[in-house]
Amino acid sequence: MRDVRVQFGDFEDMFGSPGRAENFTFVPATVRLHGDHPPAAHSLQEAVGPNPPAILVEPLREGFEAAWVRGRIPLVFGFEPDAPGDESSLLYATFLAIETESPFAYPFHCTDAAGRASLIFSPAGPDVETQRRVAAAFWSVLLHKPADLADFESKRFDPKQGRWQTFACVGGDISRRDDQ
Repeated sequence: MRDVRVQFGDFEDMFGSPGRAENFTFVPATVRLHGDHPPAAHSLQEAVGPNPPAILVEPLREGFEAAWVRGRIPLVFGFEPDAPGDESSLLYATFLAIETESPFAYPFHCTDAAGRASLIFSPAGPDVETQRRVAAAFWSVLLHKPADLADFESKRFDPKQGRWQTFACVGGDISRRDDQ
């Protein structure tokens, strides 16, 4: 990695493969954000707008697009995300966004709340416009070849329903089922 200054977080380690879009290189990394975590922002749903790729129509409508993100990360970034520490979450991965024409890198978390995928930045920064640019570029990396998905199976507890759900991707088909 070239000499960059990580802003608004602490960098520990890199792994996996980088992804590139617009003016950013995204590197899977172990990072900690400065400050308490704000509510999730910069959702995948906002990024795709009213015309998502066909593979995302049902997951977005039914609120489990985090399963799609979980299936894309291994093929795009070359690593299997760890199980989230929160049993009600399906997704947790951390990245650095390195600006091409800048000495700065911005850490963020790619996670979900009840199956809804979003990115979280430090409340200390970067500014909202930079967050928006990072988010748009990150989602565009994942949206390249949207039907190209890695197989996985993962369970998540739905506190609203009081039961476990199984999310899976097998042969490019994303599914969610309620466990009894």
